[in-house]
Amino acid sequence: MYGASDKSEFVGKNVLNFVVKSDKERAIADFMKILTSNHGMIGKYRALTKIGEEILIEVKTELIRDENGEKIGLVDTIRNLSIAENEELKKEK
Repeated sequence: MYGASDKSEFVGKNVLNFVVKSDKERAIADFMKILTSNHGMIGKYRALTKIGEEILIEVKTELIRDENGEKIGLVDTIRNLSIAENEELKKEK
């Protein structure tokens, strides 16, 4: 998706590092909603690849809880929607 040479360029990084500036405020607001709620969410944002190409991504954020059910962190799964859209177009042909 991003053009990374290996997963170490992603693991432990904040997803906001990849979101384009014009989408960051909305992404931050979405993450704040997650922190004040009791559930994760799915958001769509524009991101920049390693070579500066803008792509559409889907970010699925889930809460991590401790053994008492208290929120202790977040985990994000990122999907490149540009690839998914291209696959759908190929299937339609």
